[in-house]
Amino acid sequence: MMPIAPFSIDTRTIRPGDIFVALDGTKQKGYAFLAEAFQKGAALALCASHYRDEVSEALRPRVRFVGDPALEMANWASEHRSQFNKPVIGVVGSVGKTSTKQFLAYLLSKKKKVLATTGNLNNQLGLPLMLSRLNQAHDLAILEMGADHVGDLARLVRIAEPDKALLTPIAAEHLLGFGSLSGVYDGELEILQSPRLNTLVTVSGDPELDRRLSSSGWRGKIIRVGFSEAADIVLSGLRTENGKTFFEIQKQSVMLPTEASFLALNAGLAAAMAVEAGMSWAEIGGEWQPEMPKGRFAIRKIARDITVIDDTYNSSPKAFSAALEALSRMKFSGKRIVFSDMLELGSESARLHEALAEDIARSGVNAAWAFGPETRRTIEWLNRNSSVLDSRWFPDAESLARDLIQLVQSGDGILFKGSRGMRVEKVLEILEDKLV
Repeated sequence: MMPIAPFSIDTRTIRPGDIFVALDGTKQKGYAFLAEAFQKGAALALCASHYRDEVSEALRPRVRFVGDPALEMANWASEHRSQFNKPVIGVVGSVGKTSTKQFLAYLLSKKKKVLATTGNLNNQLGLPLMLSRLNQAHDLAILEMGADHVGDLARLVRIAEPDKALLTPIAAEHLLGFGSLSGVYDGELEILQSPRLNTLVTVSGDPELDRRLSSSGWRGKIIRVGFSEAADIVLSGLRTENGKTFFEIQKQSVMLPTEASFLALNAGLAAAMAVEAGMSWAEIGGEWQPEMPKGRFAIRKIARDITVIDDTYNSSPKAFSAALEALSRMKFSGKRIVFSDMLELGSESARLHEALAEDIARSGVNAAWAFGPETRRTIEWLNRNSSVLDSRWFPDAESLARDLIQLVQSGDGILFKGSRGMRVEKVLEILEDKLV
């Protein structure tokens, strides 16, 4: 194998020296971009063998023709990782992976040179791209690893072989792919298949997870973090105040720059892993200033003294419940939510959207406004069972936004929530544009 350079699958972002991987898209073939890739400085390209005759003779000397470019990229990334003799930490789980990864990277970057997953590069293509950026100047790598089917994580584990893993809460998410909550557990616990894995940091208070870990036969170190006294590392003193969240861990006080109180658990998981990776507890305490992921409980003021909470990056029953709990701790003259469907819930979608209605009714919000086919049953349940809430369903984001401009009032706090594919942020964008 040749010495690896960073991979690129997009000529718009390619840098001199990169290896261009010519993947077919839905509309265009990857080989059509070879000339552009080399013009922008690509050192080499991987291309499917059956396109050899389509590639000009002038370009062929710099092209490696292979059976499957994506598989070849994964194999090269795996070989590259095997030559890296420093820690690789995998971040897996159903909810909170990205924020937990951000917290961990923030902490460890205080003392070490860290490679951490950027954007959504956590899948079968993204993980090899991230690994190709790893070099001996790095002290460690933090790799987010996503899955939505049984077997997905196992493939990523074979490529990255993490030494340590951080498992965020497992919950009903991607049920369309996993099939059931049991399937989610099966899929996420494929992290234990890493032959190098020696440490797992995870949550306390999940009996099913404990049962599965106990019966797995895995004999590495397990550290459980949570608010229960049964946890190995206990979080306490959780409170929100003036746009910040406070909690205590191992006699250290931590302040997060957000009122998303549910992020305290993510931060606690990150803190425990940071200590396992060489930090002291004394270095953990204090005011944290991590880069917070976009669309994850991002709070800002807009016109008419209205506060919006942009939590539109994604949604699942557990994440929605956590967002509602965080909203309940905040002080506004009116608490309202704008939301849309939680996607990929398969045959459980109807039941879970009705259960969401019960969460909303208990949350203390004054109004719930939604669009999307699945949330129609949520609003119908609220209209049948709650006389307190102003509950309305709209056929699309645009019609909701038009009415929302008239419905909101000065001093309101509005939570925007929904799965990525529903584009709930469109409502927020229209509201900000039109509200004066």
